[in-house]
Amino acid sequence: RPRDLDHRRASGLCAQCHGELVLKDNFSEFEPGKDLLDYAHVLEYLPEAPPAWLKEAIVDEPRILQDSFWRDGTIRIAGRDFNGLVKTGCYTAGEMSCITCHAMHGSDRNDQLKASAKGDAVCVECHADIGRAVEAHTHHDADSSGSHCYNCHMPHTTVGLLGLIRAHRVDSPNANVTQRTGRPNACNLCHLKKSLTDVADNLSAWYGHAPLAGPDPAPDMSYILDQLLRGDAVQRATAAWHMSWTPAMKASGDDWQAPYLAELLDDPYSAIRAIAGESLKKLPTFSDFNYDYVGNKADQEAGRKKANDHWAQTTATLENEAAILLTAQGVDRNRVTQLKSQRDDRPIRVNE
Repeated sequence: RPRDLDHRRASGLCAQCHGELVLKDNFSEFEPGKDLLDYAHVLEYLPEAPPAWLKEAIVDEPRILQDSFWRDGTIRIAGRDFNGLVKTGCYTAGEMSCITCHAMHGSDRNDQLKASAKGDAVCVECHADIGRAVEAHTHHDADSSGSHCYNCHMPHTTVGLLGLIRAHRVDSPNANVTQRTGRPNACNLCHLKKSLTDVADNLSAWYGHAPLAGPDPAPDMSYILDQLLRGDAVQRATAAWHMSWTPAMKASGDDWQAPYLAELLDDPYSAIRAIAGESLKKLPTFSDFNYDYVGNKADQEAGRKKANDHWAQTTATLENEAAILLTAQGVDRNRVTQLKSQRDDRPIRVNE
């Protein structure tokens, strides 16, 4: 009975499956209720000074750290939720466990969330002061998606099942972390038209964050659009998924994303093509858009053309917006081509 155990041992039950673990040399069969860390190490992003057990694991899977983690140590592959939880202060300094939010029985069958975890109730049980003055903390209207705890502190930065799921490392958006590590922050993932500099300025004004430590390579451009065109495979997948995320469309509009999602319909990864195609279908007037993400190159090019033609035919005249590469003549195709030519095409293996 997990509820009869302390939060660490209760979470260890889940981590047998929902964790990336390295068994210890003296491993014997794990007994539920015992401390999992007596039996296994939790995989961590320690590329500079890996302990002996991690060095041995890397021999068998040389790319496991680069592929599995954002460079700030946040796991980015679905099914490894425990690896995020153990990097969370609510777990390490508090008593948060898997069953704080999840239940095996009587819960939603999709994500097994308790009814109380569908909103902010679980969070404000501990963070009551914030719950009593949520607008002062979030700088968003109390009833907006920007005032939901999990949208800011558990953004969708984990890739799995041809989509994105919430990170299980609970932390706060930080533009400097994004710049240093490439992990998109919650602010940019909702405010799709904002640059990283825009977000950094707001976080500095609201929470006293330090300004960006280095120059922003695209200070006048949407950070997420830059990631979609120039990012690595996981960054492109993350950007494409958020282009049709309902809170993001509400905050950033829904009539400009199509030609940029079309740029991913010939992506080298079929998973990214699938995510981009599904995002297109969620945009207004694209619900009937058909695209075979495992088709050949001719199919991919036909899909790109069909998406661009449909957007041009169904979209009213838009304002010039340099941040999203729109001009009086439409999409700045030269700039798009230039950015896409700089894409990070290093191979990534997302081993779900």
